[in-house]
Amino acid sequence: MSQTGVAAPSVKKRSVSVKKMPDWSFWRACIIAVIVVAVFELGFFNLGHWRTQRAEPVETGAVQIGEGLEAQGNDKYTIVDPDKATITVQVHRPGTANGAVNVKSVRVVATSESEDSEPSSRNHFSNAVISVNDIAAANSDKEWIQSTSSDGVWGDFRNTLEYSSNPRTQYLLFGKKLKTYESTAVRITFQNGKGNAVRFDHLEVNPHIAFTINPFRLLAEIILIGFFVVFRPSARVWRKQAGTSIVRQNICLAAYIVAWSVLIVLIAYTTRRVYYGLNTSHWHWEDTEQYQRLADALVHGHTWLDLPVDHSLETMANPYSADDRYALMGSGSRQYFWDHAYYNGHYYSYFGVVPAVLTLVPYQLITGKWMPTWAVIGVFSILAVTFGTLLVRRLARDYFPSATLGSVWLTIIGFNIGTNLFVYVHSTSFYGVPMACSIALVLMGLLVLADFQAAKWHGFGTMGDHRFIVHGVESRFATAVHGRLLPCIPNVLAADHQASYTVLA
Repeated sequence: MSQTGVAAPSVKKRSVSVKKMPDWSFWRACIIAVIVVAVFELGFFNLGHWRTQRAEPVETGAVQIGEGLEAQGNDKYTIVDPDKATITVQVHRPGTANGAVNVKSVRVVATSESEDSEPSSRNHFSNAVISVNDIAAANSDKEWIQSTSSDGVWGDFRNTLEYSSNPRTQYLLFGKKLKTYESTAVRITFQNGKGNAVRFDHLEVNPHIAFTINPFRLLAEIILIGFFVVFRPSARVWRKQAGTSIVRQNICLAAYIVAWSVLIVLIAYTTRRVYYGLNTSHWHWEDTEQYQRLADALVHGHTWLDLPVDHSLETMANPYSADDRYALMGSGSRQYFWDHAYYNGHYYSYFGVVPAVLTLVPYQLITGKWMPTWAVIGVFSILAVTFGTLLVRRLARDYFPSATLGSVWLTIIGFNIGTNLFVYVHSTSFYGVPMACSIALVLMGLLVLADFQAAKWHGFGTMGDHRFIVHGVESRFATAVHGRLLPCIPNVLAADHQASYTVLA
């Protein structure tokens, strides 16, 4: 009613629908990401292709095998004198007898096969330094310019060529800043030790490196640039709250665990390496299947490893003296194993037995075969990724309930990188087995502790030593000893038998 008594007209409210505007910052970030990936994949990672497009054609001539190499047939050579382990190839311009050329790139073809015919090319590599002669040099010997003085060795900061029978490993870019060399010969100097086998079929000079797009590298680039798109400052993940009951977030968490685990196992598989033989750098034999031999010993009811023991160890006054062993090595062929414990006529493994009991022994009992080292590290890495991710998410829920989704995910990703598992899966030797196992068991134990609210903790000293009681079973947990993580294990497993042994290392 108005003051005059006349009713005021009713005003009908309109509901105005606000159209949701597109997130232009997201699309701008995607466009920039596509440009960056294209620059890296088409340009940076194919730099060898672009640099060799104008390389002049070259013909190769006579091949001179150095005195330090002994031919074994089938493109194989054995190094008998590392100082003279060279192969020299004469080069010249097409249509001339000795016309000097400007060497821009080389390809050392390892075998006559066009494809990688080795079961594991990582086990059959040759490490070489490439040199070209400079005919304009002042000295009469025509100074040799090595690739180690070059700025153009693509993908190898040491400026050497570590190649195998895999064609992708055989290319090397050669060049020195602001200077070119007119050459009539290219020399390959092998860096492998005496007794090692190297491969050589023929040499190609100034080959045009093919343009390639590596799907795995491209996927890695997309994932990396996608990380910056998702976690850019204006992204929505910084405005959302993390929650363990949100289905979409849980699905993303599960997908992340699966993807991260697959990546780690794939790296472990592709970089696997099995080696058994003499290492001439310290003149001891190496065996990368030490854990397999330990599991095999347990399956057959003993703790010593089934390895040949040089009879000189049994007759020496002090077999643990490195000087005495090295003296015998110079007088004949001896077989002493590196990083093994020798005791009473047998070799033992002094690395923790828990990984063998948990994985390799059951695998051998079921399949009758040895479990590969890459698979052992892969299993423990998957457990570490799973329990580590769940642990971080659990701690965020319990202690930081208002944390944003972006901060929680950054913590999860940073935590999984910080476990250092990528180091152990990239070089799958037996040294990584106890490390991956301990990380997995530590994270598993911490997640169990977080789930048991009634567990009672008591501090012991400054080493971070604690104990807890679950269902009447006492276990101990040491957070770190000498900077290494140790797992939660029952006291009976932590007991040391105090047997006397000496490590041959």
